[in-house]
Amino acid sequence: MDKRPPRPPALAERFLQWFCSEEVIETLYGDLYELYQRRVRQLGKRKADLYFFLEVLDVCRPFAWKSKSDFQKNHIDMLRYNFKIAWRILLKEKMHSLIKIGGFALGIAACLLICLYIGDEFSYDLHYENADRTYRVIWVSNEDGKIEKDVFFSAPFARTLKQEFAEVQLAGRFLESELFGAGNKEIRRADQKQSHFETGFIYADQELLEILDIPIVKGDPRSALSEPRTVVIS
Repeated sequence: MDKRPPRPPALAERFLQWFCSEEVIETLYGDLYELYQRRVRQLGKRKADLYFFLEVLDVCRPFAWKSKSDFQKNHIDMLRYNFKIAWRILLKEKMHSLIKIGGFALGIAACLLICLYIGDEFSYDLHYENADRTYRVIWVSNEDGKIEKDVFFSAPFARTLKQEFAEVQLAGRFLESELFGAGNKEIRRADQKQSHFETGFIYADQELLEILDIPIVKGDPRSALSEPRTVVIS
């Protein structure tokens, strides 16, 4: 017949050892064990086990948590050891380390530059309200394998687009070439004799004000350029 004293639940003991510091376990475990044995004699092992679980949960409070020196000592020692080994390897194999670290740095820099470039490309002209529905038409020619692209079209092209393609709601033309007189101009008010040299002029259709949501200082954007020889100041 086994006369050894009953042991507390193993799960509760393991939890107590995992959670509490060694000082707390040495101080409290003897009292908990003695109290457990007394309850076994008075209440039976099943109730004593339950009370032991409750006592362990009651003891496991923040003050009993393993300290940094107990709970994290192994992790800190492992990190310190790994850094020491890495530093020795760097000093021993300088060229190999330079190639690896330099390549890693160049790779990160290249990825950052690519991300910045892609972000800039996707953000192009997004300040327009209808940017996802606004397009600039270009033409592409292939003469003997030589690819050329340009944005110059004949004057009736915008009107033809609206007539031939139902999905085109608005189409407008603009011209900002110095060759055709746009870009920089001398202007004069009708009631004055003195001319003024101004920059930033383009020739444009009325529809562009609505397509590009261009803010104007004065006037109705729906009719400001409906007639020839009219001006809009943005």
